Amino acid sequence: MKKFDLIRIIRYALGGYLLVGGFLQKDYTVLVMGAIITTMAIFNVGCFGGQCAPKKMNKQASNQNIEEVTFEEVL
Repeated sequence: MKKFDLIRIIRYALGGYLLVGGFLQKDYTVLVMGAIITTMAIFNVGCFGGQCAPKKMNKQASNQNIEEVTFEEVL
């Protein structure tokens, strides 16, 4: 828990709000969502499993020549 930025603080606040609200209302769906968001804030992850970030392209794939495609008009 080294870096505390604005998004992490918002996740803590929203997760805590949902945890307390779900507990007081006995709404287990809200309670689970609050637990997930709070866990995201604790571990400082934006997406679980790192699936939200696009994969980095390797240099070999980015250096390939791309041929220009020509289209013909069909009547």
